[in-house]
Amino acid sequence: MPWGGIGLRISIRAFQWNNPQARDAIFVEYTTANISDYDLPEMCFGYYLHPYVGEDHGLLGDDYLYFNKEIDMSYNWDRDGVGAGGLPTGAFGMAYLESPANSFDRIDNDDDGLVDEKRDNVATKMVGPYDGIQDLEKFLSFYNLAEEDLRAHWDADEDQDWQDGFDANGNGIYDLGENPGDDVGLDGVGPGELNYTGPDEGECNHKPDFVEGVGCEPNFAFTDVSESDMLGLTSFHTYDHESEPRIHTDDQRIWEYFSDASYDVFQDQPGAWVNLFATGIFPLYKGRTERISMSLVASYDPLEGLNSPEHKAPSLYRKKQVTQIIYERDYRFAMPPKMPTLKAAVGDGKVVLTWDDIAEKFTREPMLQNENDFEGYKLYKATDKNFIDAEVVTDGYGNSLYKRPVFQCDLINGISGFADFGYIDGVAYYLGDDTGIQHYFVDTDVENGKTYYYALVAYDRGIPDLGDGVTPSENNIVIELDEAEEVKSHGRNVVIVTPHQKAAGYVPPQIEMLKKSWPPSTGKVTPRIISPDNIKENHIYKVAFSIDTLRTLRNAPHYIKFLTNGYTVYDVTDGNRVVI
Repeated sequence: MPWGGIGLRISIRAFQWNNPQARDAIFVEYTTANISDYDLPEMCFGYYLHPYVGEDHGLLGDDYLYFNKEIDMSYNWDRDGVGAGGLPTGAFGMAYLESPANSFDRIDNDDDGLVDEKRDNVATKMVGPYDGIQDLEKFLSFYNLAEEDLRAHWDADEDQDWQDGFDANGNGIYDLGENPGDDVGLDGVGPGELNYTGPDEGECNHKPDFVEGVGCEPNFAFTDVSESDMLGLTSFHTYDHESEPRIHTDDQRIWEYFSDASYDVFQDQPGAWVNLFATGIFPLYKGRTERISMSLVASYDPLEGLNSPEHKAPSLYRKKQVTQIIYERDYRFAMPPKMPTLKAAVGDGKVVLTWDDIAEKFTREPMLQNENDFEGYKLYKATDKNFIDAEVVTDGYGNSLYKRPVFQCDLINGISGFADFGYIDGVAYYLGDDTGIQHYFVDTDVENGKTYYYALVAYDRGIPDLGDGVTPSENNIVIELDEAEEVKSHGRNVVIVTPHQKAAGYVPPQIEMLKKSWPPSTGKVTPRIISPDNIKENHIYKVAFSIDTLRTLRNAPHYIKFLTNGYTVYDVTDGNRVVI
């Protein structure tokens, strides 16, 4: 296409996790490809951001800025902690994570013991444990390895982290129960994962695969951020936007800022401070692709710490540590359980809430080798569309952190009480009381004619052994409002109801037991109508139990001992349609 310009194609991806440790960080990744017919011998990649915390002084900025070179993060905060409309302000941090690389200069730019490693090379042959390593001590330290961890590896897997699978029966595919490792093919998805549709190109060939524009296996090439000889952050500069407002339109001045290899630090005068992170100068050859990524982090750190000589921001720094874990794991982090579907039926002075068991059956945690780490459910209730009246649990600084549930249930597995890991500003996640799982709740603490908002979240048990521990994750709550603040849409785990009186003469449904179970059992089942609106008049329902055979009695072989492991409810009148 005759587009003009210098022939760069830029794609941008922004993403975020709902885990409490990570939800205040937004990741932004920029991928730039030289699709022109020319080499570009001198390039700078930079990030220009003006937070303007508080927006409360018009043309007179009252923000401070501090830059910490050790962790490549700057942060701005409002001098008096009071923003527009009198609202409190926090600290806004910008962390530089990924930078362009120079894979052609024969220099170990990222100081990891490797020279000129790349993210777009393909595997061609197996090499020895020490092949490709220029400085063994640096390599072992950078990748947190011992010398005995080194092994033969594919030449393009420079950091030796791609894991082959184990095809136990040798049939050329990974059957359920076999460990595929990272050998899952170009779609990056292996057996046991939720969106797996079957073997694809490269799966079970015992070789890391990558095809640009098609896909890549985990821990290799595009999906492995450490396989890049990154130049890192080479400059950080700032200026007061109100005193020099036209710099952002001055290409020459921006180039000077980005290419000057020096660092500005604390700005001891209030102003409207702009943040300019950059990597330069490096070549971007024809057909090459390079990246830059940032994490934008927010916190409510105490003002007295921010304004102190040390510019303390402990909450912000802890969140930066979490972003570093996510980055070092190739932008992967703990995932919440599969989202359940919540349903509601209203009655006279009560609301009956029911939900499915999809979270219990289909949850998989990628960071635990796709283990099902589902733990329980929490039900939140509010009279406000944004659930503000439910968010009453605060952190150690008095800031809102968690919602308080009106109902909680969890697996009986010895995992209960407060998690002793993954603290967030002094607060631990509550895992439940080993009550057992329940799929309904009847709320009688309601008023007829009043609207209530309910949200059901499934939560997992967290990952105590990763870093300082990853706190349990729970499902997100989404309610989308229009310009008039009316509900436009909501997630499937949210219901909005208004209880009301039944019409005069209403007779609630009754149950009549038609026959007993066969074969005989020692258990007893007593039906209870939880949601009357779902009972159809004059219909016959059947409950069938799934069983496992425990053993056959030795002295009476025709007697078999069973264990019930599930049940199904059928609507017999409606052609044995499955109800539950």
